[in-house]
Amino acid sequence: MENVKYMIVMVWIGSMVSCTQVEEQDAAVSADQEPEKIALTTVCPDQTTQSAVGGFHVSAGSPDDLTKYRAPNELSLPIDPTTGNPYRKVDVVGMGIDGDSNLSFVWYMNYRYSAGTTRDLDAERSPEKYSYTLPINPDTGRPYVPENIVGMGIDGENNTVYTWYDNEYVSAGSPSSLGSKRDPYHYDLAVDPRTNKEFKPYQIRAIAINGEINRTIVYYQGRYISEGRTSDLDYFTAQNGAYCIKRRPALNINTGHFIGAGLDYTNDHVFMWFKGPQE
Repeated sequence: MENVKYMIVMVWIGSMVSCTQVEEQDAAVSADQEPEKIALTTVCPDQTTQSAVGGFHVSAGSPDDLTKYRAPNELSLPIDPTTGNPYRKVDVVGMGIDGDSNLSFVWYMNYRYSAGTTRDLDAERSPEKYSYTLPINPDTGRPYVPENIVGMGIDGENNTVYTWYDNEYVSAGSPSSLGSKRDPYHYDLAVDPRTNKEFKPYQIRAIAINGEINRTIVYYQGRYISEGRTSDLDYFTAQNGAYCIKRRPALNINTGHFIGAGLDYTNDHVFMWFKGPQE
């Protein structure tokens, strides 16, 4: 792929999106938000105008314009029943939206999950009452643990929860049993335009699924996006691997601040949950 290091061009729903050479890094975040940093040689052009925000928020937009339909709205994470304190960003292992039931789901590090609205995340199901199990890791013969999860999403057309793991396997199941519908199977990642090599699982920042058109949308470190299938994450963007986020949720928000994403296929809105840095 010639010149991919300095430019990627992709046509998405009739529009042209490109990445140009700029010296920049992802915004600095605390140690519990970013497992590592990569110095960027190319980043995406930025059209963000939304003012800076702090704390937990959710925005709504299109895959590459994350405030197209709704500016960030403030929210709080539910109470962790094991501590009596609100969950933290680091406690969340995955999020998703089931457009059929109009529920936003959150899975936590302590094997519990909640469901509610986009801003009231336990309005319908409290983490005090709901828990989940993980399937067997084919590499070890033992169950996965929450720390192995790198992304989650819900196909609202068939109410299936997909979970991606750090050993490049993905499973399918229900909110409470993450492998009940399909045992873990292998997935391939998109190509990082900065290196011409595949992204690593730990560089995934959020995943959303549009079940209506059978597309899995993946957000990576460095403001990149790919679209594909659950097992081939750049199936629809394979020529160059990934394209660009053109409008972030706010001026101080980068992919390291993302907590999770969901796509409501009934209105084609992508919801992005994130935590902005506090003053």
